[in-house]
Amino acid sequence: MRSLAVRFFGNIAPSFPCKPLTCLLFTLSGLLSHALEEEISSIAMADTLPAILDADLNDADSNTQRHGLATDVTVTISRNFLLEPGFRATYFLIYRIENSAGDPVKLAPGGVYEKATEPFSVDLTFIPSKQQKLVLYPDPGSTLDPTETYRVTVDLIRETPDTLVDQDSTPLINILHFTNKTSGDAEWNIRGIMPTLRWEQKFMVDSDPENNAFLVDLEVAYGRYDDFRDPIGNVNTSITADFDLLDSDGNSVPLEDDGIVIKGWDADSYENSSGRPLPFPNTITLNDYELRPLDQLDCVNNTYRLRTLRTRTAQYSRTLSTPSRPKPCFISTATFSGDPFLRPSRA
Repeated sequence: MRSLAVRFFGNIAPSFPCKPLTCLLFTLSGLLSHALEEEISSIAMADTLPAILDADLNDADSNTQRHGLATDVTVTISRNFLLEPGFRATYFLIYRIENSAGDPVKLAPGGVYEKATEPFSVDLTFIPSKQQKLVLYPDPGSTLDPTETYRVTVDLIRETPDTLVDQDSTPLINILHFTNKTSGDAEWNIRGIMPTLRWEQKFMVDSDPENNAFLVDLEVAYGRYDDFRDPIGNVNTSITADFDLLDSDGNSVPLEDDGIVIKGWDADSYENSSGRPLPFPNTITLNDYELRPLDQLDCVNNTYRLRTLRTRTAQYSRTLSTPSRPKPCFISTATFSGDPFLRPSRA
């Protein structure tokens, strides 16, 4: 009898010795607490390179909603078929955009901090579980900062009375916010983020040919969204990374080649693999860039930081700091700062 009970309810059977009836009662009491499961079983932003397209708000097409941050959510409601028969309930979701500090972003329209979906009903009279898939489009009321990270947080609410039964969030990530509202406007609409800027080698020694430069890794993720009512076109552009090494007083240290490196990029106006125009994505990496100061660094009395990535189409900056050390200099942890992207004319 005991062995049968342990096999049937083996996942929550007690580990201590007990009499058969005691074991069975203990196991049933454990099952009662797991009779009903209500959860957000998955949540994810819909795109590999998440973007907001303000143009979707003005296109008079109810099927295009990318002026909000497209987020896929799956809700799973399940019951123990024996212990929770005939379960019925109504649910809805409350959702919001939060920044890295957990502060909510005002949403449009209305300037509210959170919105709710329409209710949906779940009837488990004859089935043990049901999944409800939803796509949310929280629409920020202002342009998102490309140097900040954001997430979508969702609450699962069961009605009558309204009860919070689960909560989940997407990972924090940078968002590309395309503010162009018409196809074929006068500007190149290219947005970018810099997910990686780090020191790869944290020291340099002039007399050692193998280590006579600081090494920096850079990754830039870009998207272009232009002329989306026309056939896909292409433009050849370039990305210029302009590194500046500054001392603690803000004075610039001369760098070999002025700290400038240029990489080309063939950018389609958009991509259409999903059946509708979306930003054309691209990632450009710069590994082990050799950064050589032309002057002796005073690493005893000064500190230094590496600043900025500038491109033809955007401006973005991050800062890396160095501690006080005699040469050879050693570089410490990174701190970050940023400026909004510029939007140059096609001319």
